[in-house]
Amino acid sequence: MRSFLPAAGCGIKWPNDVVVDGLKAAGVLVERSEGRSYVGIGINVRQSSFPEGLEGHATSLRMAGADVVRLDGVLELVRQVDGAMAADDDAIYRTYSALDRLTGRGCSFLTPSGPVRGSVRAVDPRRGLRVETAEGEVFLPASTTSVAPPPGPRRYGDRPSDDGSTHQS
Repeated sequence: MRSFLPAAGCGIKWPNDVVVDGLKAAGVLVERSEGRSYVGIGINVRQSSFPEGLEGHATSLRMAGADVVRLDGVLELVRQVDGAMAADDDAIYRTYSALDRLTGRGCSFLTPSGPVRGSVRAVDPRRGLRVETAEGEVFLPASTTSVAPPPGPRRYGDRPSDDGSTHQS
């Protein structure tokens, strides 16, 4: 997506959402079965609107200002996945850190032991999250934690600024 849009507006909302200016533009789903992993990637490419309930939460490349031919989008996706597969861990963590849209945000999480609410202190894209709660810092493993999206527009991209206020990223 960053190939087609200004990089500043693109980001990742852990664990599997790609956001553009705070709106979900793509998602990745990984399922494991019998020792194999299956990856599904969905990208909103040419939509010009979304149905009620998704409006204000989703966007497409077209709506974000990039009129992309689907085949060009698929080819760029393959190039990017190929590059990511060849990257070392340090490069992956640097890239993830630059695109992270969850660190610093107050969020609610669904876990096997019940909901957890707190401020995200750090994201390890492979392992999970460090979250500061009213009871102290906890680690929430990626394998058993999901983000409960907050209500409101642009729920995927509010990011605190240096002065503690939030702005859309």
